[in-house]
Amino acid sequence: MTKKRPIEPVRKQRTHFYRSGESSERLSDFYMHMFSEDVALNVMPIGGRSSRQGFKVQLSPSDSRAEEIIVTGLNRRHAGDSLAHALYDLFRMVGGSLCVADRIVFEIVYLENPQTGKPVGFELAFVNAKQIIEKEGQVYQVISPEVASNEKLPELIPLVREDLIVFHPPNEFRAL
Repeated sequence: MTKKRPIEPVRKQRTHFYRSGESSERLSDFYMHMFSEDVALNVMPIGGRSSRQGFKVQLSPSDSRAEEIIVTGLNRRHAGDSLAHALYDLFRMVGGSLCVADRIVFEIVYLENPQTGKPVGFELAFVNAKQIIEKEGQVYQVISPEVASNEKLPELIPLVREDLIVFHPPNEFRAL
């Protein structure tokens, strides 16, 4: 008996991940790494399994299918985790990353059923914030000429502002 494979969703991603080779992207210094890890652990020290009385994360109104989609979209590596745990992982990573960057940018990548074209989920794709510019009201990802040529991409990829999630540190911690 053959088991039917689930239909693989189509990823609707505009951005293109590439390393620009800038030294700031190569944060291999052990102490900086440990500092950002320490900060990350203290941003969300409770995790998804808090012993704090009354702590909970929930959707309102409650919708188990929507919660499953959100948890999977936030944390594909640990699908099946709770909403609290998925949010913990996201904010821990963002908190640590903001220690070494002025902003963290993600594109919401929609997953669609290839037969119906209807959305079935999403993923968050990291985008190097230094590759994002705004020109005449339009947001673009800048692709280096070398990468654009090698991978047959335009040097400016137009993005949908509403599909970008941008995290900034609090004003008092932003770079001058």
